[in-house]
Amino acid sequence: MRIANLLRTFSHLLLLLVGALALYGCPKNPGDDDSGDDDAVDDDDTVGDDDTVGDDDTVDDDDTVGDDDTMGDDDTMGDDDSSLPGGSVTGTVTRSVEVSGDGFGLIFITISDPLVVGGPKSIVAETTVTAADLSGNDGVPYTVYGVPPRADAYTVEVFFDEDESGGKGGANTGDLEVSVLPQVAVVADDPPTELNIVLDVVAL
Repeated sequence: MRIANLLRTFSHLLLLLVGALALYGCPKNPGDDDSGDDDAVDDDDTVGDDDTVGDDDTVDDDDTVGDDDTMGDDDTMGDDDSSLPGGSVTGTVTRSVEVSGDGFGLIFITISDPLVVGGPKSIVAETTVTAADLSGNDGVPYTVYGVPPRADAYTVEVFFDEDESGGKGGANTGDLEVSVLPQVAVVADDPPTELNIVLDVVAL
């Protein structure tokens, strides 16, 4: 009798428990709480993906300074002898003898120090007039820059290479030259020293 009462009581309690579970549901295990799946922070990799600093290579791509080689490419000083320090000798080259061809060629002018012996070592300044026209009586203008001023005179060597077979080494057969080498004293940087040259002999 007592056992039967206990069994009925247990059955009632079990039914109540099942009903409660059905009504309120089974509590989740803390381990089943997948709030950890809310990976808003993990998935939000804005900071990691924002590689603005890395991709913004404005400084690297903008190589204006590197490409702007204006100073390196501007070789005006190298081409324009007028920028050379020192004085200058300027004038006109004419001829008093006949040319052997059409009268077009090169005029080589070298200013040397007669006190220095040794060929090229004595040269202080030089220039080459290209496409020089001595076919007529008109002279050919020239200017030699970069002559160091001094009181002592320099020696001027000049010849007209009509067939362009020679060079700065000296006149060849048929070239026009001077019978007496002119002397010129350049005493100051400015104004230019004037010297007109007359080619009066044909090289043998």
